[in-house]
Amino acid sequence: MNLAPPPRRTPARKTGQRERARPPEPVSDAPATCPRLYAIHPLMAGPVAGWRPLLAHAASLGFDHIVCPPPFASARSSNIFLIDDPDHGDARVSGGYGPTAIRAMAAAARAEGMGLIFDLGVDGIAADGVLAQARHAWIATSAGSAPGPDPRVDDSIARRARIDLDRPEAAAWWTAQLTDWAKAGVAGFLLREAHRAPPGFWRAAIAAVRQAATPDLRFLAWIPGAGADAAMRLAGAGL
Repeated sequence: MNLAPPPRRTPARKTGQRERARPPEPVSDAPATCPRLYAIHPLMAGPVAGWRPLLAHAASLGFDHIVCPPPFASARSSNIFLIDDPDHGDARVSGGYGPTAIRAMAAAARAEGMGLIFDLGVDGIAADGVLAQARHAWIATSAGSAPGPDPRVDDSIARRARIDLDRPEAAAWWTAQLTDWAKAGVAGFLLREAHRAPPGFWRAAIAAVRQAATPDLRFLAWIPGAGADAAMRLAGAGL
């Protein structure tokens, strides 16, 4: 008994009828437009020298990048996501000179076939940190702007100082930092609350960093809950 379905008949095309264009066939091996990110908290992972098993595990699961905050000193604010001293590595992760720590992290990721992406927010740094004290003129302050206590939020967030990115010297400093980190091996940046930066900041910074380091550098905006207006402000910025 033949259980195969009957052959499909193509209806005859009427004279003068134009044939409808067929959509292109999907390409199964096309590269993903968004990287597959494996998040690592450096203080939980410990010294970079011991990351190899963790990175090998991430690679075995199909991730192509690891994402983590920069491994800079953060003893004052106790929050490694708020940059304290960009010239020195956190002793709990790497210690020593900051750029040396970055190169070690990037090399460890590359050894497992992955890239390193930094998770950071350029408009916020540790209010009691070395960077804030050295660049205090960049800090944007306004009376009554600090949020009230919230048990859901890490207390260290309250010790965040916002940088005024409308100041040309602050924007230039951040552009130089991103360039140096990219040259040290960082493959991209996950930018928290990227919409808080002035409209032209990302456009100029991203273009300058890619030109100085590599055009393949990734810039990803992380703006959960910010709304469509915030996303539209980032249109055309290169993110």
